[in-house]
Amino acid sequence: MNSTNDSLLIALPSQDEISSVVAYVQTVNDLSVTPLYQEGQVPPQIGFRVSAESSVESIEFRVPDPYVLRAALVPFRKIWMTCELSNYFRVRNIFARYMPTACHCYLDFMKQQYQGACQSKEHYKLAAQGSDFTGTDLAASDLIELALNCRMFHSGKNSTSGRYSANDFARFSQEVGPGRFEYMYTLSIYHVGLQATNLMEMAEFFLHELVRLSKTAELAIMPVEVPGTEEFEDNTRILRYSPGYSQIPSAPSEKLSHLLRENRFQIAANFFNFISSNFDDLAPAIVEADNIDDLLGTFGKCRSLKPILERDTEATLLPLQPGVIAFESNGTQIWCSNFNNIEENLLDLKQQLLLRSNWEPQRRPLWKLALQGYGIPFPLVPLTQT
Repeated sequence: MNSTNDSLLIALPSQDEISSVVAYVQTVNDLSVTPLYQEGQVPPQIGFRVSAESSVESIEFRVPDPYVLRAALVPFRKIWMTCELSNYFRVRNIFARYMPTACHCYLDFMKQQYQGACQSKEHYKLAAQGSDFTGTDLAASDLIELALNCRMFHSGKNSTSGRYSANDFARFSQEVGPGRFEYMYTLSIYHVGLQATNLMEMAEFFLHELVRLSKTAELAIMPVEVPGTEEFEDNTRILRYSPGYSQIPSAPSEKLSHLLRENRFQIAANFFNFISSNFDDLAPAIVEADNIDDLLGTFGKCRSLKPILERDTEATLLPLQPGVIAFESNGTQIWCSNFNNIEENLLDLKQQLLLRSNWEPQRRPLWKLALQGYGIPFPLVPLTQT
Protein backbone atom coordinates (compact mmCIF):
# COMPACT_ATOMS: atom_id res chain seq x y z
CA MET A 1 0.00 0.00 0.00
CA ASN A 2 1.24 3.45 -0.83
CA SER A 3 1.42 6.49 1.44
CA THR A 4 -1.01 9.36 0.74
CA ASN A 5 0.59 12.58 1.92
CA ASP A 6 -2.05 14.91 0.49
CA SER A 7 -5.11 12.94 1.59
CA LEU A 8 -7.01 12.09 4.73
CA LEU A 9 -6.71 8.42 3.76
CA ILE A 10 -3.96 6.66 5.71
CA ALA A 11 -3.06 4.53 2.68
CA LEU A 12 -4.47 3.47 -0.66
CA PRO A 13 -6.79 0.46 -0.34
CA SER A 14 -6.62 -2.57 -2.61
CA GLN A 15 -8.85 -2.85 -5.67
CA ASP A 16 -10.93 -5.52 -3.89
CA GLU A 17 -11.56 -3.12 -1.00
CA ILE A 18 -12.40 -0.31 -3.40
CA SER A 19 -14.82 -2.64 -5.19
CA SER A 20 -16.57 -3.33 -1.87
CA VAL A 21 -17.16 0.38 -1.27
CA VAL A 22 -18.33 0.89 -4.86
CA ALA A 23 -20.70 -2.07 -4.49
CA TYR A 24 -22.05 -0.60 -1.24
CA VAL A 25 -22.79 2.77 -2.88
CA GLN A 26 -24.40 1.01 -5.84
CA THR A 27 -26.55 -1.11 -3.52
CA VAL A 28 -27.68 1.82 -1.37
CA ASN A 29 -28.64 3.70 -4.54
CA ASP A 30 -30.65 0.68 -5.69
CA LEU A 31 -32.35 0.33 -2.29
CA SER A 32 -33.20 4.05 -2.23
CA VAL A 33 -35.40 3.85 -5.33
CA THR A 34 -37.35 0.74 -4.34
CA PRO A 35 -41.04 1.35 -3.60
CA LEU A 36 -40.57 0.34 0.05
CA TYR A 37 -38.69 3.56 0.82
CA GLN A 38 -40.41 6.02 -1.49
CA GLU A 39 -42.02 9.02 0.19
CA GLY A 40 -45.50 7.82 -0.70
CA GLN A 41 -45.08 4.38 0.84
CA VAL A 42 -46.56 3.85 4.30
CA PRO A 43 -44.17 1.99 6.65
CA PRO A 44 -45.49 -0.93 8.72
CA GLN A 45 -48.10 0.29 11.21
CA ILE A 46 -50.64 -0.97 13.75
CA GLY A 47 -54.26 0.11 14.10
CA PHE A 48 -56.51 -0.63 17.10
CA ARG A 49 -60.27 -0.87 17.49
CA VAL A 50 -61.34 0.00 21.05
CA SER A 51 -64.48 -1.38 22.69
CA ALA A 52 -66.87 0.47 25.01
CA GLU A 53 -65.02 -1.01 27.98
CA SER A 54 -61.80 0.73 26.93
CA SER A 55 -60.20 -2.56 25.92
CA VAL A 56 -58.67 -3.37 22.55
CA GLU A 57 -61.27 -5.24 20.54
CA SER A 58 -59.18 -5.98 17.45
CA ILE A 59 -55.79 -5.12 15.95
CA GLU A 60 -55.03 -4.38 12.31
CA PHE A 61 -51.46 -4.73 11.06
CA ARG A 62 -50.67 -2.63 7.98
CA VAL A 63 -47.71 -3.64 5.84
CA PRO A 64 -46.62 -2.79 2.28
CA ASP A 65 -47.82 -4.94 -0.62
CA PRO A 66 -45.74 -8.14 -0.94
CA TYR A 67 -44.29 -7.02 -4.29
CA VAL A 68 -43.06 -3.80 -2.64
CA LEU A 69 -41.22 -5.73 0.07
CA ARG A 70 -39.75 -8.26 -2.37
CA ALA A 71 -38.40 -5.50 -4.64
CA ALA A 72 -36.42 -4.09 -1.71
CA LEU A 73 -35.06 -7.46 -0.62
CA VAL A 74 -32.69 -7.85 -3.59
CA PRO A 75 -30.48 -4.86 -2.66
CA PHE A 76 -31.17 -5.36 1.06
CA ARG A 77 -29.73 -8.86 0.92
CA LYS A 78 -26.49 -7.56 -0.65
CA ILE A 79 -25.84 -5.46 2.47
CA TRP A 80 -27.14 -8.09 4.88
CA MET A 81 -25.24 -11.18 3.68
CA THR A 82 -21.66 -11.59 5.00
CA CYS A 83 -20.55 -13.18 1.73
CA GLU A 84 -21.42 -10.10 -0.35
CA LEU A 85 -18.90 -7.42 -1.36
CA SER A 86 -21.29 -4.73 -0.14
CA ASN A 87 -21.87 -6.29 3.30
CA TYR A 88 -22.27 -3.58 5.96
CA PHE A 89 -19.56 -4.80 8.34
CA ARG A 90 -17.08 -5.48 5.53
CA VAL A 91 -17.43 -1.90 4.27
CA ARG A 92 -17.36 -0.39 7.76
CA ASN A 93 -14.10 -2.24 8.53
CA ILE A 94 -12.52 -0.92 5.33
CA PHE A 95 -13.28 2.62 6.46
CA ALA A 96 -11.84 1.91 9.93
CA ARG A 97 -8.67 0.60 8.28
CA TYR A 98 -8.00 3.56 5.98
CA MET A 99 -9.68 6.57 7.56
CA PRO A 100 -7.92 8.62 10.29
CA THR A 101 -8.50 7.99 13.99
CA ALA A 102 -10.78 11.06 14.16
CA CYS A 103 -13.35 9.10 12.17
CA HIS A 104 -13.48 6.06 14.42
CA CYS A 105 -16.00 7.47 16.92
CA TYR A 106 -18.29 8.30 13.99
CA LEU A 107 -17.88 4.82 12.51
CA ASP A 108 -18.43 3.16 15.88
CA PHE A 109 -21.61 5.17 16.37
CA MET A 110 -22.96 4.14 12.95
CA LYS A 111 -22.12 0.51 13.68
CA GLN A 112 -23.97 0.72 16.99
CA GLN A 113 -27.07 2.10 15.25
CA TYR A 114 -27.03 -0.73 12.71
CA GLN A 115 -26.39 -3.40 15.33
CA GLY A 116 -29.08 -1.86 17.52
CA ALA A 117 -31.61 -2.20 14.69
CA CYS A 118 -30.54 -5.83 14.15
CA GLN A 119 -30.81 -6.70 17.85
CA SER A 120 -33.97 -4.70 18.50
CA LYS A 121 -37.06 -6.35 19.94
CA GLU A 122 -39.17 -3.20 19.57
CA HIS A 123 -41.33 -4.92 16.93
CA TYR A 124 -42.24 -7.48 19.59
CA LYS A 125 -43.38 -4.75 21.99
CA LEU A 126 -45.40 -3.02 19.27
CA ALA A 127 -47.08 -6.24 18.17
CA ALA A 128 -47.96 -7.05 21.79
CA GLN A 129 -49.77 -3.75 22.45
CA GLY A 130 -53.30 -4.06 23.74
CA SER A 131 -53.28 -7.85 24.10
CA ASP A 132 -52.08 -10.77 26.19
CA PHE A 133 -49.74 -11.81 23.38
CA THR A 134 -46.78 -13.79 24.72
CA GLY A 135 -45.12 -15.02 21.53
CA THR A 136 -41.46 -15.88 21.08
CA ASP A 137 -39.21 -12.93 21.88
CA LEU A 138 -37.25 -12.86 18.62
CA ALA A 139 -34.71 -10.19 17.67
CA ALA A 140 -34.99 -8.39 14.33
CA SER A 141 -32.04 -10.36 12.95
CA ASP A 142 -33.80 -13.65 13.73
CA LEU A 143 -36.96 -12.52 11.99
CA ILE A 144 -34.99 -11.38 8.94
CA GLU A 145 -33.16 -14.71 8.74
CA LEU A 146 -36.48 -16.54 8.95
CA ALA A 147 -38.07 -14.39 6.24
CA LEU A 148 -35.13 -14.42 3.82
CA ASN A 149 -33.94 -18.00 4.20
CA CYS A 150 -37.20 -19.83 4.77
CA ARG A 151 -39.63 -17.84 2.65
CA MET A 152 -38.25 -15.19 0.28
CA PHE A 153 -35.02 -16.62 -1.18
CA HIS A 154 -34.54 -20.14 0.15
CA SER A 155 -36.62 -22.96 1.56
CA GLY A 156 -34.82 -23.27 4.87
CA LYS A 157 -31.57 -24.71 6.15
CA ASN A 158 -29.84 -27.79 4.80
CA SER A 159 -27.14 -30.09 6.17
CA THR A 160 -24.36 -27.56 5.51
CA SER A 161 -25.83 -24.09 5.99
CA GLY A 162 -28.66 -22.09 7.48
CA ARG A 163 -30.07 -21.48 10.97
CA TYR A 164 -33.78 -22.03 10.48
CA SER A 165 -35.92 -24.55 8.61
CA ALA A 166 -39.23 -24.12 6.84
CA ASN A 167 -40.79 -25.88 9.83
CA ASP A 168 -39.31 -23.20 12.11
CA PHE A 169 -40.96 -20.51 9.97
CA ALA A 170 -44.33 -22.29 10.15
CA ARG A 171 -43.96 -22.89 13.90
CA PHE A 172 -43.14 -19.26 14.74
CA SER A 173 -45.92 -18.03 12.45
CA GLN A 174 -48.41 -20.27 14.22
CA GLU A 175 -47.14 -19.40 17.70
CA VAL A 176 -47.05 -15.63 17.13
CA GLY A 177 -50.01 -15.48 14.76
CA PRO A 178 -49.65 -15.06 10.96
CA GLY A 179 -50.59 -11.35 10.97
CA ARG A 180 -48.25 -10.47 13.82
CA PHE A 181 -45.45 -12.54 12.34
CA GLU A 182 -45.65 -10.85 8.91
CA TYR A 183 -45.80 -7.42 10.56
CA MET A 184 -42.80 -8.23 12.77
CA TYR A 185 -40.46 -9.42 10.02
CA THR A 186 -41.58 -6.66 7.64
CA LEU A 187 -40.94 -3.97 10.27
CA SER A 188 -37.54 -5.53 11.03
CA ILE A 189 -36.52 -5.47 7.37
CA TYR A 190 -37.73 -1.87 7.02
CA HIS A 191 -35.72 -0.51 9.97
CA VAL A 192 -32.58 -2.58 9.46
CA GLY A 193 -32.57 -1.65 5.76
CA LEU A 194 -32.79 2.01 6.69
CA GLN A 195 -29.87 1.83 9.12
CA ALA A 196 -27.85 -0.22 6.63
CA THR A 197 -27.48 2.96 4.57
CA ASN A 198 -25.90 5.07 7.34
CA LEU A 199 -22.33 4.64 5.99
CA MET A 200 -23.22 6.35 2.71
CA GLU A 201 -21.80 9.75 3.64
CA MET A 202 -18.48 8.17 4.55
CA ALA A 203 -18.54 6.04 1.37
CA GLU A 204 -19.04 9.09 -0.85
CA PHE A 205 -16.17 10.91 0.84
CA PHE A 206 -13.95 7.82 0.57
CA LEU A 207 -14.55 7.49 -3.18
CA HIS A 208 -14.14 11.25 -3.63
CA GLU A 209 -10.64 10.97 -2.12
CA LEU A 210 -9.76 7.99 -4.31
CA VAL A 211 -10.72 9.89 -7.46
CA ARG A 212 -8.15 12.54 -6.50
CA LEU A 213 -5.43 10.06 -5.56
CA SER A 214 -5.59 7.22 -8.05
CA LYS A 215 -5.98 7.18 -11.81
CA THR A 216 -6.00 3.38 -11.98
CA ALA A 217 -8.63 2.48 -9.38
CA GLU A 218 -11.85 1.11 -10.87
CA LEU A 219 -14.64 3.25 -9.44
CA ALA A 220 -17.46 2.84 -11.95
CA ILE A 221 -20.96 3.02 -10.43
CA MET A 222 -23.78 1.96 -12.72
CA PRO A 223 -26.77 4.28 -13.08
CA VAL A 224 -29.91 3.16 -11.25
CA GLU A 225 -32.72 1.95 -13.49
CA VAL A 226 -35.98 3.80 -12.83
CA PRO A 227 -39.47 3.50 -14.37
CA GLY A 228 -40.11 5.29 -17.66
CA THR A 229 -38.25 5.64 -20.95
CA GLU A 230 -34.46 5.84 -21.20
CA GLU A 231 -32.55 6.52 -24.44
CA PHE A 232 -29.02 5.32 -25.19
CA GLU A 233 -26.16 6.49 -27.40
CA ASP A 234 -26.60 3.56 -29.81
CA ASN A 235 -29.97 4.97 -30.91
CA THR A 236 -31.99 2.51 -28.83
CA ARG A 237 -34.28 3.07 -25.92
CA ILE A 238 -36.01 1.02 -23.26
CA LEU A 239 -39.44 1.49 -21.72
CA ARG A 240 -39.72 0.24 -18.14
CA TYR A 241 -43.43 -0.02 -17.46
CA SER A 242 -45.75 -2.50 -15.72
CA PRO A 243 -49.52 -1.94 -15.93
CA GLY A 244 -50.98 -1.48 -12.47
CA TYR A 245 -47.60 -0.68 -10.90
CA SER A 246 -46.23 2.17 -13.03
CA GLN A 247 -49.58 3.95 -13.29
CA ILE A 248 -49.65 7.75 -13.21
CA PRO A 249 -53.02 8.75 -11.73
CA SER A 250 -55.41 10.76 -13.89
CA ALA A 251 -58.95 10.44 -12.50
CA PRO A 252 -59.69 12.27 -9.19
CA SER A 253 -60.30 8.95 -7.42
CA GLU A 254 -56.90 7.64 -8.59
CA LYS A 255 -55.19 10.80 -7.39
CA LEU A 256 -56.91 10.50 -4.01
CA SER A 257 -55.81 6.88 -3.68
CA HIS A 258 -52.25 7.91 -4.55
CA LEU A 259 -52.21 10.78 -2.04
CA LEU A 260 -53.59 8.72 0.84
CA ARG A 261 -50.60 6.40 0.56
CA GLU A 262 -48.31 9.29 1.50
CA ASN A 263 -47.27 9.58 5.14
CA ARG A 264 -48.40 13.20 5.37
CA PHE A 265 -52.05 12.21 4.75
CA GLN A 266 -52.31 9.25 7.12
CA ILE A 267 -54.51 11.27 9.50
CA ALA A 268 -57.01 11.93 6.71
CA ALA A 269 -56.80 8.31 5.51
CA ASN A 270 -57.75 7.05 8.98
CA PHE A 271 -60.58 9.60 9.23
CA PHE A 272 -62.07 8.60 5.86
CA ASN A 273 -62.49 5.03 7.14
CA PHE A 274 -65.45 6.40 9.16
CA ILE A 275 -66.98 8.30 6.22
CA SER A 276 -66.73 6.29 2.99
CA SER A 277 -64.44 3.79 1.30
CA ASN A 278 -65.61 4.81 -2.18
CA PHE A 279 -62.96 7.12 -3.65
CA ASP A 280 -65.23 7.97 -6.60
CA ASP A 281 -67.58 9.62 -4.08
CA LEU A 282 -64.91 10.95 -1.71
CA ALA A 283 -62.70 12.78 -4.23
CA PRO A 284 -65.33 15.25 -5.58
CA ALA A 285 -66.71 15.76 -2.06
CA ILE A 286 -63.26 16.76 -0.78
CA VAL A 287 -62.81 19.21 -3.67
CA GLU A 288 -66.19 20.82 -2.94
CA ALA A 289 -65.76 20.98 0.85
CA ASP A 290 -64.49 24.17 2.50
CA ASN A 291 -64.22 22.57 5.93
CA ILE A 292 -64.68 19.28 7.72
CA ASP A 293 -68.37 19.89 8.47
CA ASP A 294 -69.11 20.35 4.76
CA LEU A 295 -67.49 16.99 4.03
CA LEU A 296 -69.34 15.20 6.82
CA GLY A 297 -72.64 16.72 5.71
CA THR A 298 -72.21 15.38 2.18
CA PHE A 299 -72.31 11.85 3.60
CA GLY A 300 -75.11 12.51 6.12
CA LYS A 301 -72.79 12.64 9.12
CA CYS A 302 -71.82 15.22 11.72
CA ARG A 303 -69.13 15.71 14.32
CA SER A 304 -69.56 14.81 17.99
CA LEU A 305 -68.02 17.18 20.53
CA LYS A 306 -67.45 14.44 23.10
CA PRO A 307 -66.56 10.74 23.02
CA ILE A 308 -69.46 8.58 21.92
CA LEU A 309 -68.86 5.25 23.62
CA GLU A 310 -69.95 4.92 27.25
CA ARG A 311 -67.31 3.76 29.71
CA ASP A 312 -67.34 2.69 33.32
CA THR A 313 -64.35 4.81 34.28
CA GLU A 314 -63.64 8.52 33.98
CA ALA A 315 -60.94 7.82 31.38
CA THR A 316 -62.40 8.40 27.94
CA LEU A 317 -59.63 6.57 26.09
CA LEU A 318 -56.67 4.34 26.50
CA PRO A 319 -53.52 6.48 27.01
CA LEU A 320 -52.52 7.88 23.63
CA GLN A 321 -48.96 8.16 22.42
CA PRO A 322 -47.81 11.67 21.36
CA GLY A 323 -49.15 12.57 17.93
CA VAL A 324 -51.76 9.78 17.92
CA ILE A 325 -55.33 10.81 17.07
CA ALA A 326 -58.27 8.69 18.24
CA PHE A 327 -61.61 8.26 16.45
CA GLU A 328 -65.04 6.94 17.43
CA SER A 329 -68.27 6.64 15.48
CA ASN A 330 -71.82 5.42 16.03
CA GLY A 331 -72.71 5.55 12.35
CA THR A 332 -73.89 9.14 11.92
CA GLN A 333 -71.77 10.94 14.51
CA ILE A 334 -67.98 10.98 14.49
CA TRP A 335 -65.77 12.01 17.38
CA CYS A 336 -62.07 12.80 17.02
CA SER A 337 -59.52 13.73 19.67
CA ASN A 338 -58.12 16.53 17.46
CA PHE A 339 -60.47 17.93 14.81
CA ASN A 340 -58.10 20.84 14.10
CA ASN A 341 -55.40 18.48 12.82
CA ILE A 342 -57.97 16.64 10.71
CA GLU A 343 -59.17 19.87 9.09
CA GLU A 344 -55.63 21.05 8.33
CA ASN A 345 -54.85 17.67 6.76
CA LEU A 346 -58.10 17.78 4.77
CA LEU A 347 -57.42 21.25 3.33
CA ASP A 348 -53.86 20.27 2.40
CA LEU A 349 -55.24 17.16 0.68
CA LYS A 350 -57.78 19.26 -1.25
CA GLN A 351 -55.03 21.59 -2.47
CA GLN A 352 -52.94 18.64 -3.67
CA LEU A 353 -55.93 17.16 -5.54
CA LEU A 354 -56.51 20.45 -7.33
CA LEU A 355 -52.98 21.67 -8.00
CA ARG A 356 -50.44 18.82 -8.05
CA SER A 357 -49.08 18.14 -11.51
CA ASN A 358 -46.07 15.94 -10.77
CA TRP A 359 -47.16 12.51 -9.59
CA GLU A 360 -43.77 10.84 -9.63
CA PRO A 361 -42.98 9.46 -6.12
CA GLN A 362 -40.88 11.87 -4.08
CA ARG A 363 -37.64 10.26 -2.90
CA ARG A 364 -34.98 11.37 -0.43
CA PRO A 365 -31.55 9.93 0.44
CA LEU A 366 -32.14 7.10 2.89
CA TRP A 367 -28.93 7.71 4.81
CA LYS A 368 -30.12 11.20 5.74
CA LEU A 369 -33.35 9.68 7.00
CA ALA A 370 -31.36 7.06 8.94
CA LEU A 371 -29.21 9.76 10.57
CA GLN A 372 -32.15 12.05 11.36
CA GLY A 373 -32.11 13.18 14.97
CA TYR A 374 -28.70 11.77 15.89
CA GLY A 375 -26.99 15.16 16.05
CA ILE A 376 -23.61 13.68 15.16
CA PRO A 377 -21.67 15.68 12.53
CA PHE A 378 -19.69 14.15 9.69
CA PRO A 379 -16.09 14.25 11.00
CA LEU A 380 -14.38 15.26 7.74
CA VAL A 381 -14.30 18.27 5.42
CA PRO A 382 -17.33 18.66 3.12
CA LEU A 383 -17.07 17.07 -0.30
CA THR A 384 -17.35 20.47 -1.92
CA GLN A 385 -14.04 21.59 -0.47
CA THR A 386 -10.86 20.81 -2.37
